[in-house]
Parts: sequence; structure tokens; C-alpha cells
Amino acid sequence: MLDLLPFHAKLQVTLSLVTLVLTLWGAVNALRGRCGETYIAGLWIAELLLISQALIGATIFFAMGAPLFMAMHIVYGVIAPLFIPAAILLARGQRGRREATSFAVAAFLVLVIIMRAYETGGGG
Repeated sequence: MLDLLPFHAKLQVTLSLVTLVLTLWGAVNALRGRCGETYIAGLWIAELLLISQALIGATIFFAMGAPLFMAMHIVYGVIAPLFIPAAILLARGQRGRREATSFAVAAFLVLVIIMRAYETGGGG
């Protein structure tokens, strides 16, 4: 399981960059007043990466156990994958600026959660 730890850490960097790009892209979409299907596909790619990260973290947790100070890291790992689908469900039926703003805010919140998870996971 120690082999998964470096991958878990590197995937965090990838997720940080992807959600940063999605946040900026979403802000541009909000300013333009529209949101394309390509952006929504990017959100789903980020979601798949988040689920992968959570599953790798769960594998590490169950194989090695986790001390109590990792509790917040685990909470972040559980809630991070929920934000993007929630934003997509909440924005259903909305078009234009409101939809793009919802997605940009969701991407930003996921970015913040990823950064907090990094800090609570011993990386910061």
C-alpha cells in the first residue's frame, strides 16, 4: 500500500491544476454568459479524478489504518466528490450566466477542499 501513497500525492497535484483551470474557465464562461458542453465534460473528467482519488485514499486507509488526526482529511475525501454532481443537478434547467457561475463556484470549492485535504494529509 505504500506504493499508492506517492500516486495519491501526485493525483492531488493533477486535481489541483484541473480544478484551477475549471474555475478560471468557468469564470470566463460566466462573464460570457454561456456554458458549453466541453466545459461540462471537463467537470465530469474532474469528477472521475476525484472519485479515483477517494478510492485510492480509501484503499490506503483500510490497508494501513489512519490515526485520529487524519479524520478531517478523510472527511474532505468524502465530500469533495459530491460538489460537482450537486452543482450539475442544481443548475439543471438553468442556462447562461447562472449555470456557468454555479459550475465555476463548484470548481472553486473543490479546489479549496483539495488544498485543505493536502494540508490535513500531512502535505502542508
